[in-house]
Amino acid sequence: MSTNIKKVNIICPTCSKSKKIAAPVDIIKKKETGATSVYIPSGMVCEHEFYAYIDKNFAVRDYLVLEFSLQDEAKKANKIKNDALTKADSVNLDMKNVLKFISEKDLRSLIYACYIESHLVLIENDPSQERFVVIFNLLAKLFPDIIETTNIFTPERYLEFSENQKERLQNHTVFNVIYNLSVYKPFGDSDAEPLETIMKLLMKGSIKLQAIYTKNYIDYLRKFSDDIKDMENEKIDKVIKFLKKSDEQHQEMFTSAMIGVMRRRNEFKITHLSVEDSSEEDIMKMIHKKLEGKLFLYNEKTHIRQAENLPDVTEKHTLRLLRKNGNMSIDKIISELQNIARDRLLTFELHKLPEILEGFTKKGFIETL
Repeated sequence: MSTNIKKVNIICPTCSKSKKIAAPVDIIKKKETGATSVYIPSGMVCEHEFYAYIDKNFAVRDYLVLEFSLQDEAKKANKIKNDALTKADSVNLDMKNVLKFISEKDLRSLIYACYIESHLVLIENDPSQERFVVIFNLLAKLFPDIIETTNIFTPERYLEFSENQKERLQNHTVFNVIYNLSVYKPFGDSDAEPLETIMKLLMKGSIKLQAIYTKNYIDYLRKFSDDIKDMENEKIDKVIKFLKKSDEQHQEMFTSAMIGVMRRRNEFKITHLSVEDSSEEDIMKMIHKKLEGKLFLYNEKTHIRQAENLPDVTEKHTLRLLRKNGNMSIDKIISELQNIARDRLLTFELHKLPEILEGFTKKGFIETL
């Protein structure tokens, strides 16, 4: 064996299969502190791809699983979506025809999802079918940005993804176009009921004209939602008074129910943040909204090896920190994780911290005060 190569035992963090691989001595020895990231492609150890972090003593310090990106998947589907858009003029988008392929309640829910910015997952095995072309084009007329954010899965691809990475779908609204079936939505049917006004607008006459009126209505709803984003703790009466004073032309939109819809959009953007589309500032705001003021105490009865058994790198290092420090605030946890990430060239999914810490509490690893 070449003296420039040293065998290192690599264990897949997903399936636990192991294999010794050749690691370059010169490159790894050159790293004085922390660890060197080594890319492990699919087929080298098993079917999964990931990074192994190897220190200068050739010990594996950590692993990082390469997760499927819903944002990348949406981009891959752009050709399918663009093909559907080119057929807009060849299909009938009047509501009578649209409602052949989707119920009024489910269409209202999809419109609500687009408004609060819950990205769509549409299940379809043949996007050339009229059912898909009609539904997608109607929504795209009202919300042009969904052209970039909507995912299209075949039933098989959706089942595979939902089994392996279900948590990444928790912010999305999933509709099975094939079977005209609502699969999942991160809100209740009653939340969308105030948007009956939009449904009535769509049904008033020719869809070409009504789609323009409806999009205009939605754009104002978005504007007013942004106008009140800093008034989340104010009473509804005060919010209505503020909006009526600032815009005299849309008084009919300032009802208690519609203010609730506007507030839900602002709340969703913070508490159900799509990390792939959000800034670090937004993510930090979401974390603090959920966890600010809480103190996390490590339970000394937790087995010392518990952290090492956790497959997720963010979970593992968070529990290690709590074991080391005893008690920590969320600011301290974030600061320490950022230091570790910088020193060891690791990537942590900080947006998962609320979920991770809640899970630790339920399992008895920590207490939350």
